[in-house]
Amino acid sequence: MASGKDSSKESLASVREFDFVTRTIFAPIYPVISGQIITRLGITRGRCLDLGTGPASLAIAYTHQSLCTTWALDQSVMAVQVASENIARAGLAARILPVTGDVHALPFADESADIIISRGSLFFWYDLNTAFVEIARVLKPGGGLYIGGGFGSTELKDAIITRMEQREPGFGREVKGRLSKTNKSNIKAALIESGLSSPGTINDIIEDETGMWVCLKKVRQV
Repeated sequence: MASGKDSSKESLASVREFDFVTRTIFAPIYPVISGQIITRLGITRGRCLDLGTGPASLAIAYTHQSLCTTWALDQSVMAVQVASENIARAGLAARILPVTGDVHALPFADESADIIISRGSLFFWYDLNTAFVEIARVLKPGGGLYIGGGFGSTELKDAIITRMEQREPGFGREVKGRLSKTNKSNIKAALIESGLSSPGTINDIIEDETGMWVCLKKVRQV
């Protein structure tokens, strides 16, 4: 579920339905995305923070593929409950800690995360500037940031959209809207405001046919 999204009207049934879809239709993308994070940022040790973790699918994949310990954060208490079940099922209860919290007021100390990751949550944050300021506060100098939305490959994207259109007609249009140029512009402005990115920097956002990701390392202060 999206950290920062209003979860007051969620039911446990809807959370479990989302969990089912994530663990079945979307299951192949998480090891692929996790591998791309490791390839692009090279961070495999320390503390990882997964924002808007939902069922903890990305947190589980990344923790499996690295030596990190992970905070799996979501605003929804019910999502955290389901995430806890999945983490235990994956045999990672000793390395992943589920946390209830909001991206706009992260419950972590300054400079306490070596890498911050998230898939899908970003597009539901109601205040990008506040969220990125919080991320900048919690991320260590030299730490990595990889957040956004995508499917890992064009083959996976096409297969998932085909299956999801059968369940939710219009799903493809919804995905396209989230990855719009307007969102990219807003995200870039919030990154600059937070100090994570500098004006004129062109390589902090990866955008292709599979999705859009903020991918950067926090600059160390000299």
